[in-house]
Amino acid sequence: MRFQTMITTGWALFLAATLSAQNQSPLPHTVQQQLNKTAPELLARLNKVFQTHAARGGVEDRGGMFRLDSAVLYTNYTPTDSFPMSKIVYTYPSDILNVQTEYVNDGGWQLSSRTALTSDALGRVTLAIAEVFENGVWVPDSRIDAFPHGNSPTLTDSFSVSTWNPDQQKWEIAVANATSYDDQDRPVAIFTHFEDFLGVPISILDELSYDDNGDNFLTIQSLFEQGVWTPFTRIETGFVNHLPVLSTSYVIIDSVSTLPQSKTETEYTPEGQTGVVRDYAWSFEKFDWELQQTTGYLYDNEGRVWSEVIDEPAGDTPARSWKQSAYFDGNDLFFEANYDWDFGGQGWVLLDKTFYYYSNTTSSDDVVNAGPLPLSPNPTSGFVRLPASNNARITVLSARGTAVQPANVSLNDGQIDLSNLPGGVYYISVQEGNRRQTGTVVKQ
Repeated sequence: MRFQTMITTGWALFLAATLSAQNQSPLPHTVQQQLNKTAPELLARLNKVFQTHAARGGVEDRGGMFRLDSAVLYTNYTPTDSFPMSKIVYTYPSDILNVQTEYVNDGGWQLSSRTALTSDALGRVTLAIAEVFENGVWVPDSRIDAFPHGNSPTLTDSFSVSTWNPDQQKWEIAVANATSYDDQDRPVAIFTHFEDFLGVPISILDELSYDDNGDNFLTIQSLFEQGVWTPFTRIETGFVNHLPVLSTSYVIIDSVSTLPQSKTETEYTPEGQTGVVRDYAWSFEKFDWELQQTTGYLYDNEGRVWSEVIDEPAGDTPARSWKQSAYFDGNDLFFEANYDWDFGGQGWVLLDKTFYYYSNTTSSDDVVNAGPLPLSPNPTSGFVRLPASNNARITVLSARGTAVQPANVSLNDGQIDLSNLPGGVYYISVQEGNRRQTGTVVKQ
C-alpha cells in the first residue's frame, strides 16, 4: 500500500482526535468508520508517528539524556529468536525539523518511506511531507499543512491534506478542514471537505453547543446537498466533572424523528484517566444496543498506559488483543508488544515487539537486537550476573514497565544487586553501542 493513503486518512483522524480530546470529534461517526476501513494498518502507522512526536513534546531536546534515534519492529518473537521486519530511524536536522525514515527488511534493510515534520516554536507540527522510495529516488507522496489556533497545543484553525499528482507535478488538496471558535476558544463550527470520499466529494459541518458548565452536550452534523446543509446526525453527550461518560449518536430522519445509531460509555480512574470504554451499535434485529468493543486501560505509578486490552465480542468471530508498553523514563518508551488472545486455549500469543533506541546509540544502517540476555542465577534472591562492560547502560523495569529507581543500574564485578526490590518478575536491558539484549529474571 502506498504511504499516500496512510497520510490522508491518518491525519484526518489524528487531527479529529486532537480536537475531540476536549470536544466531540469534528468528523461524523460514519465517516470515521469508513476511514478506519479504508487503510487500518496505514492509519495505525501514521498515528504512531504523531503520538510519538506529541508524547515527546513536539520539538526534541537535543541536549537531554534521551533522544529517540530508532524503533525496530520484530515479528515471530520468541525468547530465543525474532525477525526484524521494519524500523524507523529518527534524525533532527534542526531544532524544528524531525525526519522519520522507514526501512523494511528484505534480506537487508531497504529504504521504504520517510516523513519530515516541521514544528513551530511551541513544538506544534505545522507541516508534514511524506515521500516514498521508488526506483532509487525519493518521490513526493502526500503532505499536511496545519495552522494552530492561538497558543493552543492541540487546537487548529485549519488544516489541509494534499496528495501529489505525478502527471501534473503538483499538490492537490484531498481534505480541507476549518474551525470557528467562540470567545472562550471553544469550537462551535467545524467544516470538513473530502474531495473524493467513496468516489464523490462531500462537505460536512459540525455545529457544537455547550451547557452552562461549558461542556459540549450536543453536536449536530450536516451534509451539504443540492446547495443546502441537511442535518443527518445528532450526538448527545453527558458529562460528570467535565468528563464525557455517555455519548449517543442518532440518525436524523426529519425535524422530529431520529433513529439510534451508536453510543460510547466511558469510565474513569480516580485520577481522571480513561479506564474502560464501551462502544455499542444499535441492532434493529434485537431492537437494543449491541456491544461492539470494550477497551480497558491500566496505568503505572507515573500515570502512563502500560496495558491496553481490546475485546470485540460481536460477530461470528470474537477477537481480543492486548498492547503492553514499558518505559525507560518519562514518556520514553522501552518497548511495545502486541498480543492476540487464542480462544482455542493457548492464552495470549505474542505477535510482535517494537524496541525503541535513544541517545545516538544506534545507526540507520545497523540496529541490532543481540538476542536474549543470559542471567544467573534465575530465580535470584539478590545478585544477578550478566555479561556487560562497565560502560553498558543497564535498565531494570518491573513487569508493568515501570523503571526501577534508579533507572540506570551500576554494574559491580559483573553483577547487579536486586536485593532491595520486592519479589516478582523484572526485565533487565543491557545496551552497548548499537547492541541491545533483554532478559527476564524472577526475584524471590
